[in-house]
Amino acid sequence: MNGGRQSVIEAILKANLPVLFASPWYLAKQVPSINNTVYGEFQDTWQDFYSDDPEYGLSGVSPQQLKLIVGGEVCQWGEQINGEAIWPLMWPRAAAAAERLWSPKSANNASGAWIRFMQTSCRLQQRGFGATPIRPDYCEHTWDFE
Repeated sequence: MNGGRQSVIEAILKANLPVLFASPWYLAKQVPSINNTVYGEFQDTWQDFYSDDPEYGLSGVSPQQLKLIVGGEVCQWGEQINGEAIWPLMWPRAAAAAERLWSPKSANNASGAWIRFMQTSCRLQQRGFGATPIRPDYCEHTWDFE
């Protein structure tokens, strides 16, 4: 986590003001963290989204002040996207951020999320949404939606 971002969040919380966490979750992010290798279109940026926690690395903040983190948002500049491209950017990145925000702190394992996200990706694709595959165009399950 960026030290500058930490200090800003800490200052806001220590002033007893609410925080909406958004800085790491930009849909247009194309390059995963520096330690990951990317091949073709199958990027691991959703795992970076999954690993970013609003409370990570904060120090000197009370449990009451942590409750002032009211949520987060996934962002995208409107002039850099169109209706055809939004789903491949949104899925699975936005789902990763949502799971981190809405799940208990103990739900922080990207390996476990990978299985759920792969199943949901297949469902979205079979329903006609342009969701980015979690792995190269392979759906392990056949889903009956009738």
